[in-house]
Amino acid sequence: MNYLPYEAALTANEIRVKFDALIFLKVNSTEISAIPKGQGHISRILNWAEQKNILGEYKNNGTNETVSFSKKSVRNIYTHSSDDKKLALIEVIPELIKNGVLLEITKKNDRLSSKIFAAKAIIDDETYAVSYVVRSDANGNRYYDHSSIKTTALDQLNDQAPLFGKESNRGISAKTTTSAENSYTQNSTINILKKHLSVND
Repeated sequence: MNYLPYEAALTANEIRVKFDALIFLKVNSTEISAIPKGQGHISRILNWAEQKNILGEYKNNGTNETVSFSKKSVRNIYTHSSDDKKLALIEVIPELIKNGVLLEITKKNDRLSSKIFAAKAIIDDETYAVSYVVRSDANGNRYYDHSSIKTTALDQLNDQAPLFGKESNRGISAKTTTSAENSYTQNSTINILKKHLSVND
């Protein structure tokens, strides 16, 4: 099995410590819920995102890489799910990008790879662990999609805490996957998040 090394690789417990230290980004779905559904909904969501002045480029603090968040990113998020809680997270994507903790890198082919990050949010007064995907190619890094899972408890870190991931003792490396494996769904990104962070839903 081939692995793609990552220069700033962290052990699983180091990742978990960074994740635990993240602040919860607070959002409310009331505003999104008020946007009329039906024909033209995606256009209204795009207009809402533009009015929030959140489209642009942002640097991740951990990888020091710049990630683009564009109208195409919004369309990708919407295409995978138009759930109000998911769409509400769009408002804090600049902060998600800046503070997200890198979990895993998967390589689709020689030109395209996907990076999965973890973050935390409070949506409508409920706590969530968030996983988001950044696609990378010769043109740079672009925000692709996100998923979230409600959390009631996070496993406590201690000296006996297990290491998650096959290469945990050497840091996180990205498994080379096939094109089909690289088609992310909510379940697949949530499973990656659970694997590296031991998040309980």
